[in-house]
Amino acid sequence: MIKAGIRQWGAQYPETLQFFDRLNMAQARWGLFSGTLLQLLGIRETDDHDVLVDGQGFDQAARILQDARGIRPVRKEVYIACGDGEKLHFRTQELSAQFEGKTVQIMRPAPVECSTGSEYYLAMTWLAAEKRAVETVRGVEVYAADPVDSLLSKAVMQRGQDSGKQDVWDTAMLGRHGDLDMAYLEMRAAEIRADARVTAFLAMHAGLFALECAALDRDMMPV
Repeated sequence: MIKAGIRQWGAQYPETLQFFDRLNMAQARWGLFSGTLLQLLGIRETDDHDVLVDGQGFDQAARILQDARGIRPVRKEVYIACGDGEKLHFRTQELSAQFEGKTVQIMRPAPVECSTGSEYYLAMTWLAAEKRAVETVRGVEVYAADPVDSLLSKAVMQRGQDSGKQDVWDTAMLGRHGDLDMAYLEMRAAEIRADARVTAFLAMHAGLFALECAALDRDMMPV
C-alpha cells in the first residue's frame, strides 16, 4: 500500500523528486513520515511534506538547499503543551523549502525533553533506515519511513486539538494499519527511549497493549 501511495504522490511533485534525487546522490538517510506518511497510506491529505533524517542527512539537505536556493537552516526553540498535561521542550534547526506549492519540512534531530524527566530522540537511525519502504518514481528512489516511526513520533508529541495537529486521530488510524511490525515497534521504542506515557498513549489510542506490557515487564525486571 505504501509503495502505491509513493507512486501516486511522486507523480504530482517532479520538482520535489529532483530535491530527493540530490539527497540520494549525497547518500543521505531520509524518509517521508508523519502527516505525509498518512497521505501515502490514503488516510488524509497534508499541507506539507515531512522528512525524517539523521544529523548528517540534515547537513546534506542544508548544503543542497543553500546551493540551489540560498535557503539556510533556521534555529528554533520549541515548546509543546501535550494532551496528557506534560510539556515538551527542544532546541533544533529547521529547513523549509517550497516546491510546487508545498513545503518540504526537515528538522535537525535533537533531544526532546519532557516535564516527566524523560528525554526522547527521534531520528532516522540505521535501524529506521533498514525498515524504510522505497519505490522508484521517474527514475528517483523515494523513501518512506515505516509507519512505526510516525506512531512513535505522535506518541511522544501528544499534541492536543487546539494545536492544529491530529496526533490522537492519526495514532488511531495508524494503529489500524495491518502491516505493523511489532518486533520493530519494540526495538524502535527502546531506541527513542520511550517511557510509560508513550506506551500508554499507544495502548489507549492505537490498541497496542503488547508494547505497554513489554515496558512494564522491563520495569519489573531485577537490576
